[in-house]
Amino acid sequence: MDPEIALQGLRGHSTVYGEEDRIVPVWFAFFPQVLTFLGLSTIVVAITFQGYAVGAFLAVLGFFEMLVGYPIAVYMVYLMIKRRNEHLMRSMGFLRYLTELLAGVGYDVDILRSELEEMRLRTEHRNPVIYALLTLVPPIGWLVALYIYHFLNRDFHEHSVRERDFLESIAHLLDMNPYEPPFELETFYVVPRRNTFLYSVLTILTAGIFGLYWWYTVVQDPNRHFRTHRRLERDLIESIELALSD
Repeated sequence: MDPEIALQGLRGHSTVYGEEDRIVPVWFAFFPQVLTFLGLSTIVVAITFQGYAVGAFLAVLGFFEMLVGYPIAVYMVYLMIKRRNEHLMRSMGFLRYLTELLAGVGYDVDILRSELEEMRLRTEHRNPVIYALLTLVPPIGWLVALYIYHFLNRDFHEHSVRERDFLESIAHLLDMNPYEPPFELETFYVVPRRNTFLYSVLTILTAGIFGLYWWYTVVQDPNRHFRTHRRLERDLIESIELALSD
């Protein structure tokens, strides 16, 4: 592939010039839980005014707050899975064009191509609509939610580890100057592997309270990964453009 065409594809699959990874604000991710807490609190207050008109009003208000929070929670599950799919596909496209660009300027990229193929084979599409709807099924909904937390963490962890290994292969291929590297691997955020069994037990033992922290990691770990992606891709593209202009 012509290096200029590969560079255009690289820009198109980057978060700098092309597609953006979806960074979800933590406050927005916890909006359903806040509404549920407010709804329960309002219902508790309504009980103290039982028999009065204000009690009935507060009870209706509490149920309404919880009713609004529930579909938003389902949407958040949908959003987490959707952004996972989008990032994995975008990232693989970026690395594929980076590989072809290196091949176009004369590097032997057979190892990179084999690593990309392994990444492709290990990347599984998750249907966000089906999983989100399954959380609505009363008998199994909470189990589905725990499984979603599990695979979101596992998938991002394994993906980020493979990305780091791929970037290390590129650094070795380029024989990078440690004093003027085109990108810094040390700052690349690899999503940590969370212990699903331990987190599940702690969530059950704390009546769901620990689950709030688990949900926080599901939201924030990818956010941190996306931010380092943007910095790395920016540095890479700037270095490549400078090299091609010489």
